[in-house]
This record gives sequence, C-alpha cells and structure tokens, in this order.
Amino acid sequence: MSVPGTFRGRILLWSALAFTGFLVIAVVIPLVIRSVRLNSQPERTTASDIVMQNATKLAVEATAAAFPAAEVGAMDIKPLGENEAAQTPEATAYAPVLGAQAAGAGAIVEVQPPFPASLYRIQNAWLYDDEQGTRRTFAWAGSETRQGEPEPGVIIIQVYVKGSNDLEPQTEVYPAPEGIGPLKVISAEGMRLSLESAQGQVVLFDIAERLYLTE
Repeated sequence: MSVPGTFRGRILLWSALAFTGFLVIAVVIPLVIRSVRLNSQPERTTASDIVMQNATKLAVEATAAAFPAAEVGAMDIKPLGENEAAQTPEATAYAPVLGAQAAGAGAIVEVQPPFPASLYRIQNAWLYDDEQGTRRTFAWAGSETRQGEPEPGVIIIQVYVKGSNDLEPQTEVYPAPEGIGPLKVISAEGMRLSLESAQGQVVLFDIAERLYLTE
C-alpha cells in the first residue's frame, strides 16, 4: 500500500518540527541558562586581590600571635568600642591651695573671691575639704559694699562638689550682727571660726550650725 505524497510530506514536516523542538529543549535552553548564570556571577579574583587577601591574613595572624587573647584578659585590658574614645579620668579630689594656713578643721587662705567688688569687699577666706576631698566649703569673710556709709560685716558660705552637674556652687550669705563692720578670719577651732572686725571686735561663726556667736 502506497502512502499518498501529501500525507508523506506532512509526516516529514512534523518530524522536522519535533526534532527542532528537541534541539531547543535539550541544547539551546541549557546554553542560555548557563550564559545567564555566568554573566550574573562576579568577576574572577585578580592576582592583586589574592595578594591583598594574603597580606591581610598574615597581618591578622601576626597581631594575634603578639597579643594573645588570654594575656589581654589577664591584664584586664578591654578594647574600646566604636563610639568610645580614650579619655583622661577627671580628678576625684580638689587640689590643695598654695599658701594655705592650717586653722581648725580647715585652713585660712588668701585667694581671689568670686564676687564683684561692687557687691562685697572680701578680706580673706577659710576652706574645708571633706575626707574624700570631693566637697569643698569656702567661708568668705568681709563686708557688703556701701558707698558713703558704714559697710556691715558678712560671711558668705559656698559649697563646691567635685563632678557635680551644677554649674554654680551652693551660696548662702550671713550678715554679721548689727554694728559689726568688715570681718576677717584670724583663727579657727574645729569648724568654729574666730573673726575680727575692722573695729577690733571678735565674733565666732559656727560653720556646722551656720550661726554667729559673740565672744
């Protein structure tokens, strides 16, 4: 039985199409996928990159050998964090005042007062530091400034605290008893000051009690 020519041609055409489809699936598509993968991969490492990697590795190994982790821990040395900086610790106690003359629990000092002369005329001061040296008390002796009239005596107490966030010290003003002029610290016993006025009068001032006592 012979196959008509038209039907035979159709068979050949379908065979060719099937073979072409096979080639596309088996060969072309895998090649395209492989090409895309290769293009998406990063460039190959160059010789200079390899040299830099080796140098970095050697540097890290040398550092680890020079400073073993166990020794660092034994010395109690801790590395600084990213946001930390080496800082000099703030002094924990007030420095002594040059020329201070021991008097009672503290010392008589001749230092520049922190007040303008338009308000007070300070003669001298007595200071006391607590045991830790972080709390300093000043007792400024002098008078109020008055123009053309007698100037009454005064004691000004200031307390400074080391490391305090307060910019200003605690300040308290204690006017002298009536009729007593400018004062000056002449001695001390414990926390009790002996003060002499410009007229030669002597009064006592108790620092702990914040109180004048006449002698």
